[in-house]
Amino acid sequence: MPKEIEKAVYYFRKSAKQKNEYAAYQLGKLYLLGEHIKKDIELALWYLKTSATQGNPYVQYALGKLYLQGREVARKI
Repeated sequence: MPKEIEKAVYYFRKSAKQKNEYAAYQLGKLYLLGEHIKKDIELALWYLKTSATQGNPYVQYALGKLYLQGREVARKI
């Protein structure tokens, strides 16, 4: 089955605008990894932070780990 990344991104954005923390997380992950769409660290962080502030504990942990390791972002201690 072919991947329809553009369609997935469209629906994730639509869901994220409706405060769906899982959709925001998925967008953040897509932009962070840059495997299927153009890598965009700023946008990735925005979506990940949005999901984290909505109470997603997994994303809160992932952001903390990202900043601790200093990958793709400046290390913060």
